[in-house]
Amino acid sequence: MTDTNEIFTLEEVAEQFKFTPRQLRELINKLVKQGRIQVMRRGQAIRLDAAMIDALKEAIKTPWPSESLATQWPLLRPIGSLLSVRARQSVFNEALKAMTPSPRPKRRVRST
Repeated sequence: MTDTNEIFTLEEVAEQFKFTPRQLRELINKLVKQGRIQVMRRGQAIRLDAAMIDALKEAIKTPWPSESLATQWPLLRPIGSLLSVRARQSVFNEALKAMTPSPRPKRRVRST
């Protein structure tokens, strides 16, 4: 039985999961970016405790987003599957227009 306070290196966890350290690092980076797991990190060094390893196991087992969720919320599907190129450009242009401040009208200079 392992101590619940024990800290494991990326290499130790990779060996446990039968991944190479590089494969596990890429997977962890992806899952952290998605907000699905948390790890201890200092520079390139990654460390995990027992709870983080359990969260990693669960994240690997559970696809994201789940198919049932994607059917309920179609916006979770990749945008390419929903819109044509022209429609994506239109959506992008509308968003850009909404975010860009409108220029102030120029003041006329009065001639005296």
